[in-house]
Amino acid sequence: MGTVTYTHNPAYPGTVIDQSPHWGYAKPVGWPVNLVVSTGEATVPNVLSLDEGTAENVIRSAGLTVGTVSHTNNCVDPGSVATQNPSGGVRTSPGTPVTITVSTCTGTGGGGGGGGGGGGNPIQPK
Repeated sequence: MGTVTYTHNPAYPGTVIDQSPHWGYAKPVGWPVNLVVSTGEATVPNVLSLDEGTAENVIRSAGLTVGTVSHTNNCVDPGSVATQNPSGGVRTSPGTPVTITVSTCTGTGGGGGGGGGGGGNPIQPK
């Protein structure tokens, strides 16, 4: 046998989808035959706006793996997926990692508080 390469393809995983030399060509006994084998195909689900746990379950249910999960403190729909890579709808090999970024909203630094500060003379308009 020659080399075996794997590629994502809609054919059932493990199916030989191409060979070289192609069928019908006479070659000497022992001549290597190169094969291309399907790993199957998975469609990346759109998980934007889903909460982190649901998004991870949906990714796994599609036959993919959860890649890096990062968080961005942007206060836009906290707790939901803001970005994903690869994008929803992309066809890829099963087991491909899908990276997500989840929005958070946490206060940073001090400050805030209500009122206070008084004690001085008020500024008078001139």
